[in-house]
Amino acid sequence: LRDNISFNYEYFQFLLISLIILAIFNYSSSIIMGDGGAYTIGLLLGFLLIKVANENYIVSPFYVLNVLWYPAFENLFSIIRKIKSNISISKSDNFHLHHLIYNFLNKNFKKKKEINNTRTGIIINCYNSIFIFTASIYSYHTLTLIFLLILNVLVYVFIYRYLYMRLYK
Repeated sequence: LRDNISFNYEYFQFLLISLIILAIFNYSSSIIMGDGGAYTIGLLLGFLLIKVANENYIVSPFYVLNVLWYPAFENLFSIIRKIKSNISISKSDNFHLHHLIYNFLNKNFKKKKEINNTRTGIIINCYNSIFIFTASIYSYHTLTLIFLLILNVLVYVFIYRYLYMRLYK
């Protein structure tokens, strides 16, 4: 079944090699990609995934949702959190999950503060990589992908609440 998926591996190889090079420079603080880099990567990855899903009837649209769930849910969660707190959704704050993880690491690993930003990125990327890998195995199985998506949202909310309570209550 998976052998029937049409996919341009040159696009994927280019994106993967570029991401690895950027990650090395980003983690060593030689290049800081920032929001612009994240949006560019998201645009390229989103384009590639939508192209694969459109060209392959066996790939579930929920596969694309599983791969892109974290940035999408992070933004949605932030908007809901700000509306609930009567804060303008365009106003920046430091209450995103990655900020909470970073602050938690700083609180518990005070001697290693200079590398906690890198640790935060590694934690988030490792977690998401496990679920992206799992979703890739089941890219054609919609019910499994829906379960993974719901599980990710529940884990996110649980970890967010746990860290927020530990840091600010």
